[in-house]
Amino acid sequence: MVLSYDETLVLSHLMGRWETDGTESRLPFDDQAEQRVWWDLNAGLEPLIEEAFSDKYLEAVQLAWTMLRDPVDERSFEMTISHVLTIEGRRILATGSYVGELPRTGDQLALTDHGRMSDTLTCLGAEGHDNRGFGVLLGIENRDRLAAGQVLRVAT
Repeated sequence: MVLSYDETLVLSHLMGRWETDGTESRLPFDDQAEQRVWWDLNAGLEPLIEEAFSDKYLEAVQLAWTMLRDPVDERSFEMTISHVLTIEGRRILATGSYVGELPRTGDQLALTDHGRMSDTLTCLGAEGHDNRGFGVLLGIENRDRLAAGQVLRVAT
């Protein structure tokens, strides 16, 4: 089996998170040999991750999540927010990596945080460079709703 870089990054992040939050200690290993394979796999992945000890690590993980998620439909859009800025007091500029077709003015966007929908926002305009690149959304009214790491999708 050969994993892509994004798959390697996501798996390494998952295994590291499970080690940190205690999930690993509750995995139902039938034999210590299974645990040894788990540890060896985890240790073998870390040197493959370029951003492992970089301040860009979480951003790289979020981009990998975005790239690996299943598309919702033919007109799917998903953007992982990296920066949120206020312009002219009310208009919000949210930037991040995205996949799919940019939303149209008036589209309802589902805002999710750690996989859970937290709000629905209206897109007042969008710009991007290509369908697997860096996106910009304009016109979201409430900055308090948005934060780096959250995900915007066209609501279905």
